[in-house]
Amino acid sequence: MKFAYVALALSTATAELHQRFKKDAEQSCITNQSQCGGQNWQGATWCCDPNQECKSNGKDQWTKVCTPKTNQNNNQGQNNNQGQNNNNNQGQNNQNQGQTGRLDTWAQCGGNSYRGNTACYDRDVCKVWNKDYAQCVPKSQARKDAEDASVNRVWQQCGGKSWSGGDCACEPGNSCIFVNEWYSQCQPNANQNNNQGQNNNNNQGQNNNNSGCATWNSQCGGQNWSGPWCCQQGQWCKPSNDGYTSLCTNQ
Repeated sequence: MKFAYVALALSTATAELHQRFKKDAEQSCITNQSQCGGQNWQGATWCCDPNQECKSNGKDQWTKVCTPKTNQNNNQGQNNNQGQNNNNNQGQNNQNQGQTGRLDTWAQCGGNSYRGNTACYDRDVCKVWNKDYAQCVPKSQARKDAEDASVNRVWQQCGGKSWSGGDCACEPGNSCIFVNEWYSQCQPNANQNNNQGQNNNNNQGQNNNNSGCATWNSQCGGQNWSGPWCCQQGQWCKPSNDGYTSLCTNQ
């Protein structure tokens, strides 16, 4: 009888201790990254920080810890992304110089690595110079450049066998002269050369003997030539076989 009484008293005391421990545990809270639950856990299960929650540590099934709430993490990440986006947008706006506007004349409007605005004003066109650069140029200038590109300048090739340069037209004051079957060249017109030589002679008062002109088989023209462009009377300034010089020959 005495033994039963002792056992009952011990059981009651144990229950009271368990309830007191449970109450104390419930009244306490768990700090960040501290255990708050899990298998056979007898301690407190709520976190001190209201922005944290008690969840598995991701390593085992017996341990839960206080960690920031999922929404809190997402919001923090979104705030960081928002700041980054603002910085990126600011940089892009600076580069584009106003994406909705038009670019001024001579401004860059294209190129492989270019990420800015590509719209020129109506008075201009975006002209491609090479794979890395395009520029807003006046339409009148673009037309002139296109016309110039289709005309061969003095001393440039203008024809010949296997010639792929297109039109044989030379710039005004020049003619496309046949040199050989492989090469024709833009050279000053013969009449222009003769007139220039005659004018020089007239200025020197030597109209009759053409003393200011080149003699027979002497150079009278060619690339970078700075001497006389005319020949003695009865001779013509014709291109030589090398394609770069002209010599005085008989008619």
